[in-house]
Amino acid sequence: MKISLLLLAFLRYGCTDVSSRQGSKSYCKTMLRESNPVSFWTGIDCNKKLAFRHMKPHQLGGNKSHDVGRSNTTVMFVNGLLSSMDGTKCNALQRYCYNNDVSFLCFDYRGHGQSSGHFIDCTMHDWIADASDMLDYIGQESNVILIGSSLGAWISLVLAMQRPDVITAVIGIGSAIDFTSDTYNAKLTDQQRKMWENPVQTSSTSNAFEISSPYLDNAYPFTRELYQSGNDYLICQDNQLSKIAHRDLR
Repeated sequence: MKISLLLLAFLRYGCTDVSSRQGSKSYCKTMLRESNPVSFWTGIDCNKKLAFRHMKPHQLGGNKSHDVGRSNTTVMFVNGLLSSMDGTKCNALQRYCYNNDVSFLCFDYRGHGQSSGHFIDCTMHDWIADASDMLDYIGQESNVILIGSSLGAWISLVLAMQRPDVITAVIGIGSAIDFTSDTYNAKLTDQQRKMWENPVQTSSTSNAFEISSPYLDNAYPFTRELYQSGNDYLICQDNQLSKIAHRDLR
């Protein structure tokens, strides 16, 4: 099967089936959370704790589909920068999967939401490893569709190259591919870039610069380590995106 690359500006799902029976979307949201509590994954690294939710159709009843292909599919949502699994897109997708009897998994990266760690200490290496750990948790028995928002779309494409054995398709929402490189070039001043290019001049006070975004309520610390780690996963160079699009997956 060819990987599906849908780079969407937005994705919107409703909850009409559940809300019509129970009275409101707020009830739907509360019901899904209460029936699908947060769990934590440590894997082999006991120094980290990843918060996640994993909803399977039989847990909540759903529409009791007998579609084998659908029942063997897991939608995994990969959040954007400084977002959490309590966000609106994540909740909308969980409702959609509930209504259509599809397994759904969402999680918080380290330094985000209810997971361990501090944002300023994390890099792309960490967040990609976190998403890969969630794939390990799902296991080999399910066909995984990754839906990534912003940063999550970039991470999803990286995983598609690294884990073609389990990933069936990738959907990107407002994809922020190579955002670390774009931020470095567009948001940092010439003086700030020179500081990072010369490690001798990089002190603890200049290792991170505050970056504002129209998509975030507050500025966030953009560290030299985060920028450098992103260079290992750049996709919009050397025709990497085309290679992903033509990669055969199971």
